[in-house]
Amino acid sequence: MNPQETLNSLSERFKATASVNTVFGESRTVEGRTIIPVSKVAYALGAGGGEGRQSLSTETAGERVGSGGGGGGAVFARPVGFLVVDSDGEHFVPVGLSKRRLIAACFAGFMMGLMIRGQGRKN
Repeated sequence: MNPQETLNSLSERFKATASVNTVFGESRTVEGRTIIPVSKVAYALGAGGGEGRQSLSTETAGERVGSGGGGGGAVFARPVGFLVVDSDGEHFVPVGLSKRRLIAACFAGFMMGLMIRGQGRKN
């Protein structure tokens, strides 16, 4: 299978999973409100391949022909909030880290990176 065929095959498989139900979860009714979970979904695909010919030494007659290929993909889903429908209408309720926690996590990651980088220079 060449790289284009591999990529097309992977794309078709992912298309089968891409539906409105992937982004919007199953709705639930609680105390007169309909709650619909909402997610952010991302797909990543990649494929590659190659062919080659290698002349063998005079000791071995013939020619060596090689080819190879492969592909892969991933689906990432992250909850982003809920759509709430009630007698007042509909509104979106986001979920996630607060700005303060997000900034603290980024700072901690940056500091950890500096520490790891410093350890690599000592060795």
